[in-house]
Amino acid sequence: MPHDQAKAADELDRAAQRLNRQRFTCPTDAQTAWEDWKKRRHALRWWNVEATLGTQTRRRQRAGGGPLETVTEWVWTVRRGAVRQHFVDQERVRRRTLVLVSNATGHTAQPILEAYNGEHLVETSHATVKGPLCIAPVFLKDLRKITAYVYVVYLAELLWAVIQAVARRNAELHGVTLPYPNQPLQDAPTTKRIKELLTPVTILRGWSENVVDRSMAELTWVQRLACLLVEVEPRSLMEVPVPSG
Repeated sequence: MPHDQAKAADELDRAAQRLNRQRFTCPTDAQTAWEDWKKRRHALRWWNVEATLGTQTRRRQRAGGGPLETVTEWVWTVRRGAVRQHFVDQERVRRRTLVLVSNATGHTAQPILEAYNGEHLVETSHATVKGPLCIAPVFLKDLRKITAYVYVVYLAELLWAVIQAVARRNAELHGVTLPYPNQPLQDAPTTKRIKELLTPVTILRGWSENVVDRSMAELTWVQRLACLLVEVEPRSLMEVPVPSG
């Protein structure tokens, strides 16, 4: 808040200097300019101003020539006054007050506040939908197909969240975690990082006497760690699903 107060003071001082340089031919014009100046000054919420309307005389050349004439001009003298302490106090209270409106009538304030503080998790999930799960762009036109597609994507998001929850539980259980690409360890492993590690795994398939043979290159220690966290046996990556029925 001190930064906003100082910013308002600087804005007010510069605006006052500009008005002080203006000259008006009559008090009506000067008053109109003053009223317009106040309307455009949001900084007046923070600071009081002191303004005085005075006159100045000067000699100038007549338009058609001839002797100099004396003209009277009206000029404002505006300067910033004391801070508006009442507004500052109100602003201080407003900025440290959080108002939450909820229809969860069966809950007290504490769980509602905890749910609000956890909203970033929901936003992270939506970022996952738009990112790794690639819900956009959608080229479907049939509303039923669009609805089905969105349901599938959100089921995938649920699976994504479950994988992350399992990985974090096992990371805490075994006291390990995954490194970022530049080696520092994550505070908590993420499904995104697990996907990055396991996507490069290549499974080679071959056929010998109508039998499918699969082989996999040796996994790195980080890839094996990722498998450990999600409770996947590396050899199961090479298994061929058996059709049911």
